[in-house]
Amino acid sequence: MNAKRLLALGAGLCMCQVLVLWPGSSRAEDFSNAAMRSIELSYTVTVPDIPEGALQVDCWIPLPQSDAHQTVQGYTVHGDFEYEEVIENEFGNHFLQFDLSPAAGGAAEFSVVFSVDRQRVDETNLFSGDNSPEMIRRFLQPDSMVPLDGPIAAEATAVASKESDPLARAHALYANIVNTVTYDKPQGGKHGRGDALFACDERYGNCTDFHSLFIGEARSLGIPARFHMGIPVAMNADSGEIGGYHCWAEFWIDGRGWVPIDASEAQKNKARTDELFGGLDASRIRFATGRDILIPGSATGRVNFIIYPLVEADGEQIPANRNFSFTAS
Repeated sequence: MNAKRLLALGAGLCMCQVLVLWPGSSRAEDFSNAAMRSIELSYTVTVPDIPEGALQVDCWIPLPQSDAHQTVQGYTVHGDFEYEEVIENEFGNHFLQFDLSPAAGGAAEFSVVFSVDRQRVDETNLFSGDNSPEMIRRFLQPDSMVPLDGPIAAEATAVASKESDPLARAHALYANIVNTVTYDKPQGGKHGRGDALFACDERYGNCTDFHSLFIGEARSLGIPARFHMGIPVAMNADSGEIGGYHCWAEFWIDGRGWVPIDASEAQKNKARTDELFGGLDASRIRFATGRDILIPGSATGRVNFIIYPLVEADGEQIPANRNFSFTAS
């Protein structure tokens, strides 16, 4: 067993964002304990170089859906391209699929503004839906980067096997990860892929790595667990730009529902450790659930996870840029 993991077993903001206040936005109110935030999120896509002669150019972005913790009031598309909503059946994720074919040989840009009311989550409003036998079985299975055997199972057993209650087992896994894995994104590192084995061995990573490790270990002990991908907004400002995504996890407990965790944020701020086991702040929007997602109409095949735009020209992926900004109260 890796020496770093041996040491970890004895040990008792993954908000991947950079906040830049817009001119005139000097408000620094603390929204960390807000029961609800009303958020307008602008998601802008730029495809700088579409091949000349491409016959079909498609772009997919995830489309957030209303659930127990967020209400999507609507969205507005800004751009000249036709689009439609498509749904994948395994996890129920929705996407907007844009036809960028008219821009072949040039560039394309469009934006979507989402209006979402997001609730704070705690033990009083856990989500008890999405618990069909098929869904529970799916979230007990491995993913391509989340195996359930080998070092993952060994660490889970060492950390939590003495606990008989599933909630206590999940808490032991969470506490061990918070205390022994470091939130770090070194240049040239192999973090950010949601590779549970990498996080288990190297003991560092970003939010995808933290939560992949938790999910793999929970599933190895028979606790259904799932991955949520979203966009964070700053808790100390009412507007700004957002540098990237944030993800978190949930695990299923009979009689309680889906219990959320945010291990990477807890590791970055240990004062939030208790809060982020079973609770989440309202400064985020969930966009997609699951791993190894098969996007309808795409030639790419299953994608590891989805939050940024996927663009294909005649079935081949091409680069795209994205920008996120928000206003919120």
